[in-house]
Amino acid sequence: MADVRDILDIDVPTTTELTKESILGNDKKNRKRYDYNKVPKRPEGMHREVFALLCKDNNDVPPLFPTDTAKGYKQVRAKLGMKKVRPWKWTPFTNPARTDGAVFHHWRRVADAGKEYPFAKFNKKIPIPTYTNAEYVQHLVSNGWTRAETDHLFDLCRRFDLRFIIIKDRWDRAKFPARSVEDLKERQEAVESAGIKFPDFKNSGVTLRSQRIKLPSSLGQKKMKGIEQMLNELRLELNPPPTEQICQQFNELRSDIVLHYELRSALSTCDYELQSLRHQYEALAPGKTLTIPPALLPKTEPEVKADIIDVVGSPSTPSIIH
Repeated sequence: MADVRDILDIDVPTTTELTKESILGNDKKNRKRYDYNKVPKRPEGMHREVFALLCKDNNDVPPLFPTDTAKGYKQVRAKLGMKKVRPWKWTPFTNPARTDGAVFHHWRRVADAGKEYPFAKFNKKIPIPTYTNAEYVQHLVSNGWTRAETDHLFDLCRRFDLRFIIIKDRWDRAKFPARSVEDLKERQEAVESAGIKFPDFKNSGVTLRSQRIKLPSSLGQKKMKGIEQMLNELRLELNPPPTEQICQQFNELRSDIVLHYELRSALSTCDYELQSLRHQYEALAPGKTLTIPPALLPKTEPEVKADIIDVVGSPSTPSIIH
């Protein structure tokens, strides 16, 4: 275009020099000065975060309640069909957890009539062992506890589900001497751990008497092996004919064997602790010897064959079999 204008002698208009401002434009004049005086100041003592929630730069007041301007349903509407409504009926019911026979009423579907109260499955109870007079005389006699005290303790254990703080609070101090929580726990554990707890088949259905002489799996392999070796020493059958009398007496014999080993283990542990205390006393008081009364020392017993294993021994206690 410049050559054509030179040939035709057309004056070329004067143009300004191309600069960044001429291309992009200068918006300094169009800019508005921000008036800092219009911004409300934060009161003294108010945190900046709290003030930002109350007021913004454009002085918009935040809403007091959350608003939702979206139109339509966020969830799918309920689809009502043309099926027949299931009938309900106001029926009486009893709660198996109650022993007073109270009868209540509630609405229930007719199809569920006759079913057990659905919340009865949450009535969980801790199994508390029971004992007969013969079992108490054979295994549970203690110098510090009477039969009446033991019965009262286990009655409270059943009522309060082994909550020993409550059991101590409800302990009958008018009839029995006061007991601590540790004493109550120790007596309860001693009764539960005495002998072997054989399964009791009282449910409906067909059972075999041979299942009554089967040792429970919770007994442990060491105790089972010890019972087997002791029966071999006594020349008794490991699986005798399961008659009613043999089942009862055979279970009592094996329970006595385990109780015998447990008592020997406890005696050995006490003797070990006495000897440890004697050595500690002699180490702290050189030149002095602590004499243990003969009544506290275990009586010497005839030696037992070495092949009888320690069924209840532990690494922290010495072996009870010599």
